[in-house]
Amino acid sequence: MAAVAVRVKIRRFWTARDAELSLDGGYLSDPEGPYAALLGANGPFSLDTLDDVPCVVMLGEPGSGKTTALDDEVRRLGNASCPAEGGLSDVVLHVDLRDYGEIADLQAGVFGHPEVLSWKAGTHQLTLALDSLDEALIEMRKLAARLATELRALPVARLRLRIACRTADWRAGLEHDLEALWGEHGLRVVEIAPLRRMDARAVAIARLGDARADEFARAVTAQDAEPFAAKPGMLDFLIASFAASGRLPASLIDLYLMGCRALCEETNASRRDARHTGNLSADERLIVAARVAAAMIFGARTAIWTGLDRDVPPSDLRRADLVGDEPMPTGMVRVDEPLLRDEVLSTGLFSARGRDRLGWAHQTYGEFLAAWWITRRELTTAQVLTLLTVDDGVGRRLVPQLYETAAWVAGLRPELFDAIVDLEPWVLLRSSVARADAASRARLVGALLDAAQRNTLPAPELGQF
Repeated sequence: MAAVAVRVKIRRFWTARDAELSLDGGYLSDPEGPYAALLGANGPFSLDTLDDVPCVVMLGEPGSGKTTALDDEVRRLGNASCPAEGGLSDVVLHVDLRDYGEIADLQAGVFGHPEVLSWKAGTHQLTLALDSLDEALIEMRKLAARLATELRALPVARLRLRIACRTADWRAGLEHDLEALWGEHGLRVVEIAPLRRMDARAVAIARLGDARADEFARAVTAQDAEPFAAKPGMLDFLIASFAASGRLPASLIDLYLMGCRALCEETNASRRDARHTGNLSADERLIVAARVAAAMIFGARTAIWTGLDRDVPPSDLRRADLVGDEPMPTGMVRVDEPLLRDEVLSTGLFSARGRDRLGWAHQTYGEFLAAWWITRRELTTAQVLTLLTVDDGVGRRLVPQLYETAAWVAGLRPELFDAIVDLEPWVLLRSSVARADAASRARLVGALLDAAQRNTLPAPELGQF
C-alpha cells in the first residue's frame, strides 16, 4: 500500500549556528518536554520568540523543511497583523526569489511592488519574507549586493525581514550588510533543527495509519535510521520505501549508502533545471562527499571553513585543502573549490557550524562515508590500519576518536573485521555495524571472551555484553 501524501502541521524549532544540539537518537530532544529545563537558555526555540528581532535569516540544508517553516511563519504573522498600531505587522509580503532571473525584475517585482511603495509612503510596518535566496537565477554575488543596496534605501525602522536560504549558499557579505543596517542585536542567523521523535511519528501516522506507523518506527529504530528520519525530506523517502515493501533495507550499510546518496540528490526541480546543479550526478556527489569525509575524519577536523584563509581556525579544513583528482566510475574528476561549494557542501549531508563553517548534519554521515571512501580507494589492510591506529609504545591501538569509523570499516571489509577483532574486539560492540554473519559473530565473541580471560577488556565496555 502506498503512503498517502498528507500535509502534517508540526512545530519546528531553531538554533544558533554554533549551538550544540541535544539529540534523542537522531531526533531533536523535545524543547517542550519534561527535561526542557536541562537544555538551558541556549536551547532550541520557535520563531515566535523572535518577533521582536527585525531581521532573521533562516538557514537549513536541503530537505530540512525551512521553506515550509517560512510559509507557516508568513501565515502566522499575517494572521497576527492588524491595521492599527501595536500589531505585529500591518502588511506581510511573501516573495519567492526563484521567480526572478534579472536584477531589473527583482527591483520591479519586489522593491517596486505596490505594497512596498505604499508602505514607503506611509507610517505602518512591513514584514518582508524572502524565500529561496539560493534558488534565484540571478548570480548570488550580484543578488546579495543588490539586496543590500535596495534595503539601505528603505525605512528599515519599520521593516521586519525574514530570509530563507540553504546553509551552504548563505553569503557572509550579505550578513555583514544586514548587521550594518540593524545592528548586532537586530540580526539573528538561525538554523532549523531536526524533527522531534513525536513529529516523525505524527507524519508516519498520517501517511501509514497507526498500526503501520508503529511498525515503521520500530524498523527505523532497529536500523539506526533516526538521523535520516529526523529530516522531513528523508522521512518522506523512508516512509515511501517502507510503504512499498513493508521494510527498510536489511543491512545498515545499505541503509546509510541509500540515505547518504538520497541526501546528495537535488530534489528541487528549479535548481535541477537552473545553473545550480552543475555536472555531477548524485552518485558522483556522494563520492566527492566521501573524499571530504576522509579528510575530516582522519585529519581530526571538525568543519569546513568557507571564509577568508587568514581567519581559518586550526580545527577546520579549507576548501582548498580538498582540491585534487578523485576517481569516478566514468574517469578521474578534478575536485576544485567551485565544485565543492556548488555541488557537495550544499547537499543535505552538511549543516552550519557557525559563521563561515560547515560540518556534517549528523556525525554518522561523515564516519560512514570516511569508511566507504577507504573501500572505494581499495587501500591495503596495512594502509587502512595506518589511518585507524597509533603506536602507544606497547603496540598499535585504534585511535579512540576513530572507533565508530573503524566499526564501519569492519562491516565494509571482512579482512579488516578480522584485523580489528585481533586489535580491540570490544570496539565492534560500539556500533550496530557489528551485525555480521554467524561465523564473524562467533569470532568476535571468542575474541571478547579471550580478552576478558586475559583481563585486557576495558572496564567501561563490560556493560555492553
